[in-house]
Amino acid sequence: MDAQRNKIQAPAPAETAPNDPSPLQPADRIRSLHAKRPGFVVRTYGDGSAAIHWDDREQQPFGFAHERMPRHLLELIKRLDPAAAKARRKDYCRELCRMVARYADDAETLELARALEDVLARILARRYCPGLNAAAYEVFARYGMKDALTRFAVEGGAQ
Repeated sequence: MDAQRNKIQAPAPAETAPNDPSPLQPADRIRSLHAKRPGFVVRTYGDGSAAIHWDDREQQPFGFAHERMPRHLLELIKRLDPAAAKARRKDYCRELCRMVARYADDAETLELARALEDVLARILARRYCPGLNAAAYEVFARYGMKDALTRFAVEGGAQ
C-alpha cells in the first residue's frame, strides 16, 4: 500500500494540438494548453508562434507581451471579429503616432511626417481614394507644413 501511495502518478495526457489549428492573430483570446492560463496575442511570428500577454501577470505597456509561445501549446478561445480587429489596429496606430510625436525631437518629427506621407502616397498609388486625397490636402494646408518642412530643410535640420 505504501508503494502505491508513493508511486508518482503520471499526468493525464494533455492535448497535443489546439482545437483550432488556424494561425493566431493579434488580439485573439487564448489559453495555454498546459497551465490553462488565459491571455491574449500581442504579436505573431512567421513560424506560427505568438507573443502572449497573460491575464494573471503584471500589467505590461500596450503592445508588450510577457513571453513568446509556440502555436501548438496554445488554444484559441475567441477570435476578435474582423471589424473589431481593424478598429483595434487603427486605435493602436493612433496611439503609437501620438506617443512618437510626443517624445520626438525636431529631426525625428520630420522623419515621422515623411514616413506617414510615404504611406499616404503608397495608399493613393494603390487605389483610387478621393476622400483620402482631399483630407490629406486639408491637413497639409491647415498646418502649413509645406512651408515649415521647406524652411527646416533649408536651415539644415534635415540630413
